[in-house]
Amino acid sequence: MGRIRDFLGFVAKGLVVVYVPLVYSQEEISPHPQKGLTFQNQNSIQAGVEYDSNVFKTFGQNQEDFLARILLKSQGTFFPSSEWRIGWDYQGGGKKYLDHDEQDTLIQFIELPISWGEPSTGIEVSFIPDIKYQKERNNVDINSLDINEDFLSATGKLLARISLPHRLQLEPSGGFTYFHFDPTQTFSFSREWGGVSIYKTVYHLVGIGSQYTYSRQQFQESSREDREHQISAFVQYLKVPFFSARYTFQDSESSDRTFTFTNHRISFLLSMIFGHRNGGKASLESDPINSSALFALHLLGTLQLKRFPSVFDFTQEGQRFLLTGSEDDNFNSFLAKMSYHPFNPITFEVKYTRYSNELSSQQDSFGRYFLYGGVRFSF
Repeated sequence: MGRIRDFLGFVAKGLVVVYVPLVYSQEEISPHPQKGLTFQNQNSIQAGVEYDSNVFKTFGQNQEDFLARILLKSQGTFFPSSEWRIGWDYQGGGKKYLDHDEQDTLIQFIELPISWGEPSTGIEVSFIPDIKYQKERNNVDINSLDINEDFLSATGKLLARISLPHRLQLEPSGGFTYFHFDPTQTFSFSREWGGVSIYKTVYHLVGIGSQYTYSRQQFQESSREDREHQISAFVQYLKVPFFSARYTFQDSESSDRTFTFTNHRISFLLSMIFGHRNGGKASLESDPINSSALFALHLLGTLQLKRFPSVFDFTQEGQRFLLTGSEDDNFNSFLAKMSYHPFNPITFEVKYTRYSNELSSQQDSFGRYFLYGGVRFSF
């Protein structure tokens, strides 16, 4: 009963602070100010309950549990002049498990983008630093399956957007990441990368583009160094329903040949809205708070055909992938999310997420899925 009381108390605390001013998401605020407006801000709080089918991210020793989630978000943009834009994106949240409280986690994230753009030249330059911190409860489960996932990640990204004739846009970029993993320094690394992408819109209906990125990753407690070439092509349909598809080829060569791999990644995104509130016109391009769309459906999928035989939970590299929040980079995934927006500040959400290693070179199967239901209050 004590665990259930703590679990319900965690959910209740999240609902109590609904009226505390907090965060925003990138797609919820227009990047360009309305006439005469020098400041934009959007806040929200989200609370819900989730089922996790594989709490400890293991191969074949799955432990299931229910957990409560709380996410506080605050996003904003300040326009000191017509050329400059300064913003923030704060996200703070936590997870409270019903039975496996050794997995209880606190997560903090802050991003502070700064942009300068001169409309007459068609050039915009941005610097985007961010910091993410995750802290997990120090308890250990009775089967010793849990390994603490405490880490600090700091990234700085510099990019330029250059408008060219014929609706072409060129975007060179580069950046640096430092990742510090507390339980074992073996997983800590620094990473530098640089690349360029080119994008073209056709009749304001379709966007097509390609991207190349080169990266170098150096691990802190060893002489291991990974160098990766990544090339991708993508297409987008820019009206409703919005659709995007991308193919990416990765060729990663490590100084330790055990960790060299190639990967073919295919991903897609489909977003659609249906149903009208108050007889208005629903649009993905409008502010979701004021939009009259009653329902929104989002489908995201990633298929990875990866040759990387060393990824098991009993190997060092397998543990690194499982414990450092890298599921999206290393496993097949599928997400389906339905939102119901009955009136302005309130949105109800249900979500299904699944990770697996089908069609990879791994011999043991890995699977994990989540079922989530919750409510979001925006203000």
